[in-house]
Amino acid sequence: MNEDLGLIKTGIITDENEQNYFVQIHGRTYALNKTEPAEQFSLGASLRGFCYENKHRQLKITEAIPDIKPGYYGWGTVVGVKHDLGVFLDIGLVDKDLAISLDELPAMKSLWPDTGDRLLVTMQFDAKHRLWGHLADDQIYKAISQPASKEKDQNQTW
Repeated sequence: MNEDLGLIKTGIITDENEQNYFVQIHGRTYALNKTEPAEQFSLGASLRGFCYENKHRQLKITEAIPDIKPGYYGWGTVVGVKHDLGVFLDIGLVDKDLAISLDELPAMKSLWPDTGDRLLVTMQFDAKHRLWGHLADDQIYKAISQPASKEKDQNQTW
């Protein structure tokens, strides 16, 4: 089980090829696509990024840290719907969509979100330590709909 997935970690660049830098974290090797970073790295440099497994089950790391992380909510765009699995969201990771299980969606499939819809979600792990999307509940929506303070509200001009 890889406990670094879905987290921001720092590793050491140990190798490279034409397409990727290879970053070691806790004995595992993550690939960073060379088209992503604004700078070039040398072997032995440290790199901080978000660790994930892409849809091909390859370990990847990115410096483009998504807003959606375990414990943090953000907006994802629905890019696919599979009625036997759930919906899939683009959250800004290369070659990785975040799945929302059909167990979290309405029983009536006609009420499911469509491609292009945006959902407020966070990441959670299942028993096999796989990342899944988790929909925001009423408490999250209430929390973000409240003014930060009454003072700020009084200074607001409409």
